[in-house]
Amino acid sequence: KLLLLAVLVVVGLRTFSDPYHYIMLRAIIISTLITDLANLASSLVNCERLAGIPRWTYLKDFAWYEVIVWIVLSVMPFTDMPPESGRDKVILAVNIMARGFGIMSSIRVFPQIGTLIIAVLHSFEPMWGMFNFMGMMFMTLACTFLTMKDEDRSVMYVIVNLYQALFLTDSDGAEAISGIDLGDQQTLDFGIEMFQGSHDEWLLNASTLIMLGATSVFSLVLLNLTIGMYTKYYEQMEPFAKLSFQQFRARMSVRFALRARLPERWLVASALRRTKISLGLAALVSVLISFVATWKESAFGSGFALAVALLLGQASLQIHGPHGDNRNQYLWVSYRSDFNEDFYRGAQEAETLEMRAKMRESEARQKALRNEVRELSSLVQE
Repeated sequence: KLLLLAVLVVVGLRTFSDPYHYIMLRAIIISTLITDLANLASSLVNCERLAGIPRWTYLKDFAWYEVIVWIVLSVMPFTDMPPESGRDKVILAVNIMARGFGIMSSIRVFPQIGTLIIAVLHSFEPMWGMFNFMGMMFMTLACTFLTMKDEDRSVMYVIVNLYQALFLTDSDGAEAISGIDLGDQQTLDFGIEMFQGSHDEWLLNASTLIMLGATSVFSLVLLNLTIGMYTKYYEQMEPFAKLSFQQFRARMSVRFALRARLPERWLVASALRRTKISLGLAALVSVLISFVATWKESAFGSGFALAVALLLGQASLQIHGPHGDNRNQYLWVSYRSDFNEDFYRGAQEAETLEMRAKMRESEARQKALRNEVRELSSLVQE
């Protein structure tokens, strides 16, 4: 994955002038497509038999992002290298972004950073209600400012500037779609006002008042409330991130175990080492064929041979010899069928409420004691 990401970045930088280099880069992309497709097909064929997971469940819960990334990458062989048109550059940029996010998702298996990524991602799940509310507010205001926009401004122009004004608190965005520039600063800087409002006082004053109210509500209320809610959910999710981390590692183990390999009936226990060596030599021959195909300027032939080499090497690495005690070894992954995170989260909230109630009782006692002390002090003074 890192190699393919590096290849895509190199294609985007357009650092090579030799066409053979781009043929090799295109071959690497084609080989990745073939290898990923073979692994996905193997997983769908064997998931129910080897792991007891229905095919649709595996595709929905385990491999959905791989399918999306594969579809996005499948367009790359039909683009120009190096990319010259805007369309090809956008396709390349989307592939780089998708591969980068995929790598960040995969490193959740590492203990040092995996729990952090899981806690950050899962903390967004309870926030969807807040995000939907902010989206409805934004769309309402967008329709409002689209009604008052200048005739020569596009819809995207208004939406982008409104986003900058509300979410990024950018004054330039607010001045571009409303009459909030009361001091004519844009005229002094650029010689023109970005929002004319047809020189109508009703439009200028109304857009100014609405923009002041909208930016105040978003910056002072909604954004601060969103930060507070996310902080709370992150603190609640952090203890459960360790459990989700183990669950994700089990998912990755299942995905690796279901990748393309030699059928078990083809393997002989007494010749496992010889089989691994044979597969390694066959992979080396496929790499040499790939170089020859590159020299013949056949990107597909080179990519296909390189994919065969990758699959042979993968099959070789998945062959394991018998253990020293001649016993079958198993990795048991178990879970409680009645496990519910909300139950434990509710228990924590109940403990918090109980602690707050005790604190209120303590404050009431302290207040009563202060009143008694005042009464005693007044009696002593009398």
